Amino acid sequence: MGLDMYAFSAPADAYDKEVDFIINDEFCTEVAYWRKHYALHGWMENLYKKKGSTEEFNCTNLNLTIDDIKQLENDLAKWPLPEQDLKFINDAKYVLLSGNKLYYTSWW
Repeated sequence: MGLDMYAFSAPADAYDKEVDFIINDEFCTEVAYWRKHYALHGWMENLYKKKGSTEEFNCTNLNLTIDDIKQLENDLAKWPLPEQDLKFINDAKYVLLSGNKLYYTSWW
C-alpha cells in the first residue's frame, strides 16, 4: 500500500466548493499522477487545511486555483524540481487559463 496522488481537469461548472466536494468524474481528465511524492502531498494537505477543511486528508478533493499553482511554483522553486512537477505546473496553468477547473485528490 502507498500514496497515490492525482490532479484532474474538470468542466468549469463541475463543482462549487474549495474542499471536500463530490464530483462526477465522467467528464474529468487526468492531468498528473504521482506515487509517494510526500513533499507535494504535504504541501497540498497544508493548502487543504488553509481552505478550511477539518477532515482527514485522504480520498477527498481539493480545488486548485491559478493562485494556488503560482504559490506552489514559488514554493517549489527553492528545490530542484523533478521534470514531472515542472510539467504539472505548466499543464495546470494551461487547464486553468483555458477556463476549466483543476483538483487534487489522493489515496493512501
